[in-house]
Amino acid sequence: FRSLNKTNWINKIPELNKKYTCQIRYHGELIDCQFKEIKDDKVEIKLEKKVLVSSGQSIVVYDDNICLGGGVVIL
Repeated sequence: FRSLNKTNWINKIPELNKKYTCQIRYHGELIDCQFKEIKDDKVEIKLEKKVLVSSGQSIVVYDDNICLGGGVVIL
């Protein structure tokens, strides 16, 4: 699990346990993910693939081809 803060949702807040895709780096691969907890501007996200993510990096979340928004990784 990864924790994100400073979240900003453009269209709607993601649903818990629904499959989404996310991107960590500009032009990075799309990784399947799910949200396990959503509280105010902080969330817990589960990435379906092991990737190295540093504190301060942004994760952008997509529902098919619609950008939902994202947040900043905290460790």
